[in-house]
Amino acid sequence: MRRVVITGVGVVAPNGVGKDQFWSACADGHSGVGPIRSFDASNHPIRVAGEVHDFDPTAFVPEDCRKSLKVMGRAARFGLGAAGLAVRDGGLDLESLDPERLGVVMGTGIVPVDLSELGPMLARAVQDDGGFDPTLLPPENGTGLFPLWLLKHLPNMVAAHISMAFNAQGPNNTIVTACVAGTQAVGEGFRMVARGEADVILAGGADSRIDPLLLLAYTALGTLSKATRPADQLSRPFDRLRDGFVISEGAAVLVLEEYERAKARNAPIYAEV
Repeated sequence: MRRVVITGVGVVAPNGVGKDQFWSACADGHSGVGPIRSFDASNHPIRVAGEVHDFDPTAFVPEDCRKSLKVMGRAARFGLGAAGLAVRDGGLDLESLDPERLGVVMGTGIVPVDLSELGPMLARAVQDDGGFDPTLLPPENGTGLFPLWLLKHLPNMVAAHISMAFNAQGPNNTIVTACVAGTQAVGEGFRMVARGEADVILAGGADSRIDPLLLLAYTALGTLSKATRPADQLSRPFDRLRDGFVISEGAAVLVLEEYERAKARNAPIYAEV
């Protein structure tokens, strides 16, 4: 088994974009949790979340892949941005790296459907008495949906967009195992490098769960905090007064690299897995 080290870190989080800004926010106790702004939550039982505001991934990705942003959901945008930050942080020279030795493993969740896109179409099938008649739905060529709409909602598109942006032609995998997906993706990426299937793996997690219907589902399960404390004090997983978790969004990607290769190029080595 080969030794595997971490040589790059990329973070897109509600309290910071980039590892330095994120770490400073964490050290200063800034949680990034606040009132929901992505939809009108005034009548929703959950009104706070950890949202990433005004994030533009174009600053962190190759110019020739930016046209694909219009077919990316929020999770894919976050994941692509975090991967770009990790590649930059690790000083990876992609031109000198065999693309078939560069892979991607990303953890994510089932992507929620954007109600602002799907809602108007479904509303056509709602009858005056409140019933739903699917025969009133428009034909496939007249739905009003963007033709590539589905690409925003496939979990594997996070890893796919990262691999296309950085010409990663090696192993590619998507882990969809709920809360452990990101950690499991790092473990899978580690094993790929250790076994010699790749020399470098971009591994991590990306997700966005701030959706009205998903929040109702989590509320029905009784898992979300409903405390009346200030928003930035709601997430307290190790406190005896904890009463649930706070939904959030973002991404983190690590550059996992074979040790001898990293040492030969004088890469910054943060840790050994």
